[in-house]
Amino acid sequence: MKDSMIKIGMVYIDMDGVLANFFQRLAKLYGMHHWKDIPSSEDTVKRLSGTDFFNTLEPFPTTHQLLRDVHRLTEGNWSILSTPLKGDEQNSIYWKNRWLDRILDELEGIQPVCRFYSHHKHNFAIEKRLLKDVPNLLIDDRPHNLKAFIERGGVGLRYQADESNYDKLITKLEKELF
Repeated sequence: MKDSMIKIGMVYIDMDGVLANFFQRLAKLYGMHHWKDIPSSEDTVKRLSGTDFFNTLEPFPTTHQLLRDVHRLTEGNWSILSTPLKGDEQNSIYWKNRWLDRILDELEGIQPVCRFYSHHKHNFAIEKRLLKDVPNLLIDDRPHNLKAFIERGGVGLRYQADESNYDKLITKLEKELF
């Protein structure tokens, strides 16, 4: 892709809920049928802090294909943008990286440009290219992350791997890229 033709700068992919089945594993940890039945996020943070929880997550059935398709469609111009566990940032980032290393090892030649971990994904919405602002794109399952990203000038695509239609996501991504 040539700079003059770029509609989207970087494509960012969230991990939990998009690539890694965070919510199913969380519900299982609590012995609940659904993660929405878990009493409080404060308890969840305490329970997960200092553990390897993020390395125990299962990939979704679409995880490998999503990474392949995004890599192909962006010609390798994509990165990870995931939220670390509040108050346990370094530990959760470490285990998210171990998980990602394992998944990417299964996909020969497919690597993100970079891995970012932030509580403020909206700060990644725009990049400067040749003296102009170029919107970046975020694939995320959390509506509030997407809303803030879009409000800052980025493009957001909602995708929750266990609920959303994969083909619709790829169609929307292609429309935004080309």
